[in-house]
Amino acid sequence: MSAMEECPRFDRCGANKCPLHIDYETLVNLPGEEKCTLGKARRVKIGSQYTDLRYGGMTPSEFSWAGRMAQMTPEERENQRDLAKKRFSRQI
Repeated sequence: MSAMEECPRFDRCGANKCPLHIDYETLVNLPGEEKCTLGKARRVKIGSQYTDLRYGGMTPSEFSWAGRMAQMTPEERENQRDLAKKRFSRQI
């Protein structure tokens, strides 16, 4: 079984570019095509079981951000989370 097949939306998903696909980097999303809507936490949980996924179920930008967060102090991480919450609350 592949990581994609473990996705709870696998049977009904129409996203061409799936973060759980082994060749994610080579896939293309054309304008108007469906995008993956599975939450990052669930993708990472599935992806963590598969060592062949370069980004562990994350998108490249999510993966990059996770690496930067890991290098921050706990205070810096908390500040980033607060900023993200403020930005998100303005969008709603």
